[in-house]
Amino acid sequence: MVPPQLTGAAPGQLQDTEQLAFANKQLDFLPDVCYFYGWVLPASQEMKFAVDVMLGKLAKWLRIIGYDTEYGTAWTDAELRAKATRERRMVLTRDRALAESLGPNAGLFIESQNPREQFRQVVETLGLDTEQRLFTICTLCNREVEPVDPREVEHELAEYVRQQQRSFWRCPACGRLYWEGSHIVNAKGWIAASLEKKSAKRTGDS
Repeated sequence: MVPPQLTGAAPGQLQDTEQLAFANKQLDFLPDVCYFYGWVLPASQEMKFAVDVMLGKLAKWLRIIGYDTEYGTAWTDAELRAKATRERRMVLTRDRALAESLGPNAGLFIESQNPREQFRQVVETLGLDTEQRLFTICTLCNREVEPVDPREVEHELAEYVRQQQRSFWRCPACGRLYWEGSHIVNAKGWIAASLEKKSAKRTGDS
């Protein structure tokens, strides 16, 4: 079962996950096969990313749609490049020189400073699936969340959550607890609006 999470909290500290944003650019990738670092991946869902320090919100939204996305606030360009090569990740960066040095099949220069436009660029350029693995990765740790027995976590929950929710998932790394929250609808709406913005603009311009 795919856990529809977006509301979450660390044990003993319940809070809603913040809403985020992103998206836009073109690369020469075949529609169903991705080439980077000399490797061939059979589907876009297999792609993994390493994101530079300027793209924290983008990293979080890529995790929300289910993509393994590593993000570090202290990586040097050399460290980012080494990690991406070692773990077969595509680099997403606002550093044009870094992206160009990696080549079009290993790095993607993110053009906009706007998170929505960043998100749209990555999704459209790489043909990412935004529906099949929604809310399956911890937005804090980048680990897949695991289902837990409600009886094991009821002492961590507010009364209204215990009454309204029946399914829960936990990040095995940080312990953050997830459940079906009201932010799910908001997140799906944000994703849809981000991806529709360009089409709507084109329609208006024609």
